[in-house]
Amino acid sequence: MTKPPESCLPEIEDDSTFYPEVWIQYPLSEALRPMHFGPLFKAKMEFIQVVSNFSSSIFGEKGLNTTKITSDSLKGHINRLREWFQKLPEPLRADRIVYPPHLKVQ
Repeated sequence: MTKPPESCLPEIEDDSTFYPEVWIQYPLSEALRPMHFGPLFKAKMEFIQVVSNFSSSIFGEKGLNTTKITSDSLKGHINRLREWFQKLPEPLRADRIVYPPHLKVQ
């Protein structure tokens, strides 16, 4: 893909119905627990955008290594990745994760 979709994903706070919740129940527990699907899905899509921008700048639009990446450009990509990581919602932070799909984000 050479450019992101024309419409952005809605913010979870603005349209929580866009992101359905997935509830799980562990065998030895009576309680249902939310998987925080909305934050997980949005974080994954934002990560894909960061990686896509980075790979486009390295390999160009046609997948050929036609451009050379500068150190400033590389720093910019690293900063965007750090910013994405720092903005992860609370259920996806390294000290709060519980579920296997959340581990994949880390």
